[in-house]
Amino acid sequence: MTFKNWLLNHSDYSKYGQLAVDIEGDKTFPNTESRLEIMVYLIGSNAGESAFRMFSEAWEEYVTECNKVVSQ
Repeated sequence: MTFKNWLLNHSDYSKYGQLAVDIEGDKTFPNTESRLEIMVYLIGSNAGESAFRMFSEAWEEYVTECNKVVSQ
């Protein structure tokens, strides 16, 4: 599952607030499982510190959840 799909469909949407809203409205946001690809995109988009912080928190939850699914 890609990070974008997870965030928009499986995460606590309210917890990630503006990040989820921004990603949902951004048709060019990478639909990938690659943290590096997303980081490069955020840097290229001049994302603010709060966006990076929120992405990092969401990414950790995403990885944890995906690892649970794989190990089951």
